Amino acid sequence: MKAMRVVGIDPGSVSWDFYGYEKKRNARISFLDGSIPSEKVKKNPIEIIKILKQNLPIDAIAAPSGFGLPLREFSRNNPLTPKELELITLRKPDETEIMGLRKVVNLISDLPARLFILPSVKHFQTIPRHRK
Repeated sequence: MKAMRVVGIDPGSVSWDFYGYEKKRNARISFLDGSIPSEKVKKNPIEIIKILKQNLPIDAIAAPSGFGLPLREFSRNNPLTPKELELITLRKPDETEIMGLRKVVNLISDLPARLFILPSVKHFQTIPRHRK
């Protein structure tokens, strides 16, 4: 059975965090665990792509989802719509971005991996309202 390599990206106000692991048989082996300051990502979003390319092959990426959407796979040929980008960033296309999320989502769509936008905690009915 082929090992499955997956990466999750968490964009934060202080840092963008990465974690990647490979599942081989019954073991999970970490191959990526790091952070980049958010200010650095905003100035040069290609830094995210460099890290991911250094760790190819990757089978699937939980892309930076911002405020999230219902689970959605995307790619260069199946891009997020302007409305979906607005929802994950809570910014209209003509408004200034805070973290560079749109740029990263656009750049990441060229990678040879399955890409997913994930729901945020606010989408789960099982999470109490006071925790959202």
